[in-house]
Amino acid sequence: MYNLLRKIGLTLYRPFMKEKMKTFIDKRLSQDFSDLKDEEYIWIHCSSVGEVNLSEDLVKKFYSISRKNILISTFTDTGYENAVKKYSDKKKIKVIYFPIDDKKKINEILNKIKLKLLVLVETELWPNLINEVNKKNSRIIVVNGRISDRSYPRYKKLKFLLKSMLQKIDYFYMQSEIDRERIISLGADEKKTENVGNLKFSISLEKYSDDEKDKYRKFLNIGDRKVFVAGSTRTGEDEIILDVFKKIKNYVLIIVPRHLDRLAKIEELIKENNLTYVKYSDLENNISTGKEDIILVDKMGVLRKLYSISDIAFVGGTLVNIGGHNLLEPLFYRKAVIFGKYTQNVVDIAKEILRRKIGFQVNDVEEFVEAIKNIESGKISDEEINSFFEENKMIALNIVKKENLIMNNIKDEAKDLWKHFFHSEKSNYNIYMYKLLDYPEYIMYDNDVMKAKKSKWNEYFGNSNPIAVEIGTGSGNFMYQLAERNPNKNFIGLELRFKRLVLATQKCQKRNIKNVAFLRKRGEELEDFLAENEISEMYINFPDPWEGTEKNRIIQERLFKTLDKIMKKDGMLYFKTDHDTYYSDVLELVKTLKNYEVVYHTSDLHNSEKAENNIKTDIISNIMNDEENYYILDFENDKGIARLEITTPHFAPYYYACFNILWLNDDEAYWWLDEENSTVTEILKNLEKSLTYFINS
Repeated sequence: MYNLLRKIGLTLYRPFMKEKMKTFIDKRLSQDFSDLKDEEYIWIHCSSVGEVNLSEDLVKKFYSISRKNILISTFTDTGYENAVKKYSDKKKIKVIYFPIDDKKKINEILNKIKLKLLVLVETELWPNLINEVNKKNSRIIVVNGRISDRSYPRYKKLKFLLKSMLQKIDYFYMQSEIDRERIISLGADEKKTENVGNLKFSISLEKYSDDEKDKYRKFLNIGDRKVFVAGSTRTGEDEIILDVFKKIKNYVLIIVPRHLDRLAKIEELIKENNLTYVKYSDLENNISTGKEDIILVDKMGVLRKLYSISDIAFVGGTLVNIGGHNLLEPLFYRKAVIFGKYTQNVVDIAKEILRRKIGFQVNDVEEFVEAIKNIESGKISDEEINSFFEENKMIALNIVKKENLIMNNIKDEAKDLWKHFFHSEKSNYNIYMYKLLDYPEYIMYDNDVMKAKKSKWNEYFGNSNPIAVEIGTGSGNFMYQLAERNPNKNFIGLELRFKRLVLATQKCQKRNIKNVAFLRKRGEELEDFLAENEISEMYINFPDPWEGTEKNRIIQERLFKTLDKIMKKDGMLYFKTDHDTYYSDVLELVKTLKNYEVVYHTSDLHNSEKAENNIKTDIISNIMNDEENYYILDFENDKGIARLEITTPHFAPYYYACFNILWLNDDEAYWWLDEENSTVTEILKNLEKSLTYFINS
């Protein structure tokens, strides 16, 4: 019946369609899907630009964790253009127009691919899409499910039609408990519904460095004036915004209308208020005096960048009864947000903002001006906004991890991941290899992903801070301490071993360290992911000396040739070793290099002037000698933090050493006598061997 009515409706309506609507439909029904592959796909359907934006974090995590092809469909032109722009550098992501629930076109897609999962963003319920996917026995989920106050009464009238369709959906990840209750009342299985929170909370938007923001201010030609951005304004709001603007000083007002067809009306309002303005397109053509009161934006896709440089940020659709647009975008750029009383589309977010006191709800011009004064006084702290995002960033990750485990049991997933790294099959798998998937915000292991970051690391970190690289980061003791001490720098750690990558990441995550990324990469592959003059520092701690095969050492002439390209002028290389020959060889090597010199070296670091600021590496974090053959060492491994006491005990022969081991995490002590080494000094020379012997004994 649905398809019959749909066909009749389109046929009867077509002669009366405007050309714009005919083009809209034809563009969606005439698509060529020949480039789709006979491979596994995840299909993510987003209605418009809003759903494309809020699902970005979800898409990226599906992309990095599942490693399957991603098919994104959008209904609107702006949604399509936005998605193409976001994912143009991702080879395994394809963007299409949604074929208006046409059964034939949907099956054309489904017959070309192996669909593992269909993701419907924000309750996009299309009967043909759901039915045909269900016939293929592919999993269907709804994410960020929402039933608004406005749509719920209409849905209830259609419950008899909706129920059978909802029963074909495998799981509903709803925004709130109210949304969960509503979808159950309409026919969804209660056991297949869950309140996970609003996916908008976990947004990941474009980050702009300080240099980029400075350049953007110059492009806007606003001088030293403060910036008041009124974003996504609707009819009836611009008048209020202009009244507010006239009551504040030393600001430039930037109006970004939700719909560009309102530009002429806004221009009239500006003239009626005796204010001057320049259009955004005029700025692109260098037509501006730099003294205009207002910049009127006649271009799509620039609002976020404007929010990033704003001093005052307003989100439209809230002073009139529209329901509100995305309140999170200004907050993402650490800007307190101002909005009106109409927040029915973003009610949960609005409540949370007000509860945390990181934004202001206003009803009139006077309250708006008062909110601006409060923001200017510095009452809103970045810490509270940071906390807001930190507590809600796991929504997308948790959904993806759960669905990934359903699509692939852990054994199959491990096999799949193993193929990513190695050629030969294995019967047993390193569990830490699979744990890499738990930390997509820290760990990169896919070569394509790492290569895509080349020349864009400052963009990745969201600032213009200097970048340092550590080759062989181990389990991360050195890295996390260095990053903690230097929040004004960014750090990239290279490590090959799965377990060490995971342990290093856990330490950074536990301490909420954000200026760190870990790459499963060799030191010999630096130019694969680093561009010219992209780093300022490099750290190499206790590398393998390769006795007998010194040509394999990391520090040799070819490393410096690489540094010539990737390191900035006056960059620094920091090197530690406990191998005397390696130490002296590096000193001699540097003497032969044209562009390098040794600015500091010592053969006794622990007793040098650098000792105070020295960061101990993974094995040894503290050594004390009381000059009576007594030593204390703290070290860390996957079992926890341990204290190792070494002494020649009074009750044992002189050629014995006594190890008193105390696991600090559980206060359980262990004793061990070493018979392999005759003196404590010899034990210390072979410390790593001795610790390994203990741990494995």
